Amino acid sequence: MDNVTICRMRINFRDKKFWIIFGASVIVALAILFTVLYFVDINRKIDTPTNLSAYHTSTGEIYVQVDENSDALNYEFVVTKSEDIVRTFVSENNVIEISSFVNLGGDYSIKCKLLGKTEASNSNYCEIINYTNNIQISAPTIHFNNDRTQLVFEIEDNYSESITLEFVLYYKVSDSGEFSTYDTFSIITNDTHEAIVGYFDFSSSSAFLSLLENGEYSLGVNASCSNNDYYLTSYLSDQITYLVAK
Repeated sequence: MDNVTICRMRINFRDKKFWIIFGASVIVALAILFTVLYFVDINRKIDTPTNLSAYHTSTGEIYVQVDENSDALNYEFVVTKSEDIVRTFVSENNVIEISSFVNLGGDYSIKCKLLGKTEASNSNYCEIINYTNNIQISAPTIHFNNDRTQLVFEIEDNYSESITLEFVLYYKVSDSGEFSTYDTFSIITNDTHEAIVGYFDFSSSSAFLSLLENGEYSLGVNASCSNNDYYLTSYLSDQITYLVAK
């Protein structure tokens, strides 16, 4: 029978080199483990945002909000009116004001996703919601000119697009309850943010005065938009009195 040499490796636990090698191996293994866990954690996809909504306040500001998520570093809101009118808002807060963009009358679509530490961790976009922005036209202010031959109306042009405003003259006998309408005055806004001014004729030869009997009348003016349904008719202006004595 051939001689077989059997080599046995003995581990000397008292050998410093063993502990150095063993310790280094453990450190490397732990470093690899923590690195893997770290990358798994930072790339873990955040849940899709929930309860996206849009609302306006009593003072006219428009906000969007979504449920808060502790995994999100930022919230990305995408607001779209048309293919060429899109705005992306990125915020650390889950509630933001979008009034500066949603300043035209019409329908907007809104979606949101949550941003994490990496691109891979970003959530999917939530389901799109729709928001309709109706704009209340301001009530005109009215006054007579110095010789009371013109009933002047004025309104601020705070509109961000060109619309056609129609101003309607309302009148009634002061002690009666029902207004009648007489005339309409149309003006196209031009987004100058300057005052829009017009007047109704109250000269002695005006057709309106020829309709009125002697007496005291209450007058008012309101404004409506004839070419865009998203602009709501204004309230009636403050009333002023006018005395007819032929």
